[in-house]
Amino acid sequence: MEETKEYLSENIASYSKNGYGRYAIRDKSTNEFLGICGFLNESYGVDFGYRFLPSCWGKGIATEAALAVIGKGVSEDLREKVVAIVLPENKASITVLHNVGFRWLENMKIYGFNVEKYTLPFD
Repeated sequence: MEETKEYLSENIASYSKNGYGRYAIRDKSTNEFLGICGFLNESYGVDFGYRFLPSCWGKGIATEAALAVIGKGVSEDLREKVVAIVLPENKASITVLHNVGFRWLENMKIYGFNVEKYTLPFD
């Protein structure tokens, strides 16, 4: 519960300071909470990330939400700083990143994990 409070506080502070954060993603017809998607400042760049309930996996919801959030939330000055970090074994998230325009940049170690870093290039 404390970690959740801290994470929510971080997002609220990000909205106030930067004008962006992680957005709640809800079902259009039921308003049911499905997950989160958006941006947060991290030591390695402006992190694009998402987390969805397992019941949402494999339904295209992450791709749809990512396209909407990136389409509305990435100004030209922010775009060059946006990155995404993913565990190499998370093939579904890698597919989502590719589907919304991210490209692999490098392998790196962060917070003790070996991860792949992706960037959102200018087109």
